[in-house]
Amino acid sequence: MQLNWRVGPAGFDISDAHFVMQAETGGVRSRLPLSPVHISGRLDADGDLAISWMRRGRIDADSWLTEEIPLGEETEAYRIAVMSEAGGTVRAATVSVPSWTYRQEQISVDFGEIPESITVTISQLGALGAGVPATASILVR
Repeated sequence: MQLNWRVGPAGFDISDAHFVMQAETGGVRSRLPLSPVHISGRLDADGDLAISWMRRGRIDADSWLTEEIPLGEETEAYRIAVMSEAGGTVRAATVSVPSWTYRQEQISVDFGEIPESITVTISQLGALGAGVPATASILVR
């Protein structure tokens, strides 16, 4: 959608000659899911890392009266990627709930031993593709 803007210095009226008209077309980012928040992880007694997060939304998502915000997509889905120390993806998964368990066996295959921290990138999936990613380093030990 094209938007028409009048751009100029502060302190002048928008009808002033210092202002110019500028037409800009927006992208699809405003229609993609927002990045998840409150990413956390906890290592259990078996050595599995339980990772969880909270989704955000654009529609009716600012009420303090409800525990869950409305789902702004047709389905709830997330892509989670575990990153190596060099920044590449060592493991990825798609889940339908805001949590994922990184099994001890998977951690061993990916890192050899349990590292001090594990970095994950999480995006909510929407009708137009993956939303804005959130990245967090989770302290493991």
